[in-house]
Amino acid sequence: MKLEKTRGLKELNYIKSFIEIYFNTALIFWGKTSGFFFCS
Repeated sequence: MKLEKTRGLKELNYIKSFIEIYFNTALIFWGKTSGFFFCS
């Protein structure tokens, strides 16, 4: 039971980090294309 919980947490952390990386990449890409509107 404990092993299953740990495995689930590991998968959850993997998904969370994947979403964070994907979101950051999209944010950087979006910022490069239209971010200068907010900077100026």
